[in-house]
Amino acid sequence: MPTSRRVRLGLLAGLFTIAAVSAPAAAGGGQRAVSPFASIKQWSAEVVVTSDCDRVAFDGSRTVIHNRIVTTYEFSERVADAAGLTWRGRASTTYRWSVGVGDREFLDVEESAGAFDADGTLELSDSTTISIGRAPGRPFTKKKIRGDSVLDTSTAEDTAPAAGLTDAPLPLDEETQRGDRMEAGYILLGGMVVTCPAQRQWTLHPGAPAPKR
Repeated sequence: MPTSRRVRLGLLAGLFTIAAVSAPAAAGGGQRAVSPFASIKQWSAEVVVTSDCDRVAFDGSRTVIHNRIVTTYEFSERVADAAGLTWRGRASTTYRWSVGVGDREFLDVEESAGAFDADGTLELSDSTTISIGRAPGRPFTKKKIRGDSVLDTSTAEDTAPAAGLTDAPLPLDEETQRGDRMEAGYILLGGMVVTCPAQRQWTLHPGAPAPKR
């Protein structure tokens, strides 16, 4: 495999998506006043990122992504000394991850599936931002594939992926907010841009989550 096509797949797990190509489904533009939310003590949310594609670029490079990342949030603490309206809480993530880069002959693949808990933050300013704290390391299986044959397999720790949210509309008053948008691609740690689209769906609800039955 040519050296220029090789990618250190240990960089791949820490992704975030870029360049929304369709407007979010939820209404309520980003410049709404946030003062109606100041009295809300807690929120719950879920963000789901899904990507399934197999693409060959004009230069012959190939990208294969089959991911599903689900992060649920419970924001139970209002941060009184924050610059804007901010809540903190817990975030629980489950993920299925398979990313491959290479060319028509060779493919370097990184795969993992798992779950973890971390801290989470909700910020309401001119838009809605949901972020997760530092994700832990998890074992990822790395494979070098030629055609249908696996040439080499190894396992290494890498940062687990999580699903967050940026530049989303503010909720409408105290109603549940739902959104859905397509995003043009990924920026991977290290600056590599991958043009495989991702779908991001989210729900944000004021108050505690409904009890599980």
